[in-house]
Parts: sequence; structure tokens; C-alpha cells
Amino acid sequence: MSQQGDTKDRLIGTMMRLMWQDGYGAVGIERICTEAGVNRGSLYHFFASKEQLAIDTLEATWQLARAKYYDEAFDPKVAPLERINRFVMLNYDHHKQLGSVEWTAEQGCPFVNMGAEIGNDNLPIRSTIRDIYERERRYFEQALADAITGGDIPEQDAELSSCVLVALLTGLFVHAKVYNNIELLRQFAEPAARIIGAPVVTGELASWQSV
Repeated sequence: MSQQGDTKDRLIGTMMRLMWQDGYGAVGIERICTEAGVNRGSLYHFFASKEQLAIDTLEATWQLARAKYYDEAFDPKVAPLERINRFVMLNYDHHKQLGSVEWTAEQGCPFVNMGAEIGNDNLPIRSTIRDIYERERRYFEQALADAITGGDIPEQDAELSSCVLVALLTGLFVHAKVYNNIELLRQFAEPAARIIGAPVVTGELASWQSV
């Protein structure tokens, strides 16, 4: 990797860690530069502003999450409801590992944290987070659409149900952070089953054809 590429990656990696740890508003340019080991000129060479660095960092965070567990969990070759079960476990395993390596307390989801902090105050950042939520939602929508087609769950509006599942996941992240308990992320199956009309077998979503 070139020196320029390494510098940009270090800035994004530092911003990712600091935003997740302390929040967007609490992180200043000086601290970002100091912890990344670069000067202000280098930061402004790559990013027009702290806001742009945050947007690029959110995008990098999504790409990391997508590569680490979304694409693996929602592999179309896997049975539709099993994709969601796999996502729940891979998502939980990823955040549990982060907690054991980097954090002394559950940090929650970076998109949830940033969205709650920013609110209506920063349209570009809010739009980025909304776009990421929409990408996340489409994974669930496709799994639900395939489950409906296969007779695994009743007929329903897959788009609407996927929105509610993402809202459920968001709420579990908030509770995991507030209660400092990563295990709450595993409490997805039963409420999700009520939303989509699926049975639960040994703590996981199941097809009506399998029970």
C-alpha cells in the first residue's frame, strides 16, 4: 500500500475507533490527528472536513460489516430463514469479539450511535446512515421474499416486515449498550418470529414446512 493510502486508512481507522468509543461530537480534529500519527494538513489533504471524514468512516464501517458477516450470512444458496439465523449469530460473534479485544463495555452499533447523536443536526451524515440502513434492510427483504415464495412463512409485505426486523435489531443494540450486555443481541428470534409469522425451534427461526 502507498504511504498516502496508509495515511488515509489510519485516519479512517482512528475515526472509526474514536466515534464508536466516544461519539462524533466528543472527537476533535487534534485528537484524531494525534492518535492517527498525522498532521492536520494530511487530514485535510484527504478530507474536506471532519464531517467528510465521518461519512467516509461510516461507509468503511459498513463495508467491513458487509464483508465480515452480511454477505456470508445472507448467501442466497442458504435457506431463507437460515440466512437470518446465521446473521444473528455472526453479528453477535463479531460484536462479542470486539468487546473482548477492544472495549471494556458494550459500545452498541456505530450506525445507531451516530444516528441517535446526530438526529436532525447534520443532513449529510444522517443521509449516509439512512442509506446504510436501507442496504441492510434489503438483505432481510430478499430473505423474506424467498421465504414467502418457498412457503416457509405466510404471505406478507416483505419490504414492510424487513423494516420492522431492522428496527428490532436496532432496539436490541440500544438495549445491549444501555444494559452493557451483548447477550441481548441473541434475543432476536422470538420477536422476529412474531413479526413474520414463523415458528421458533430451539431458539431459531424455522419454516412451517419443517415443524
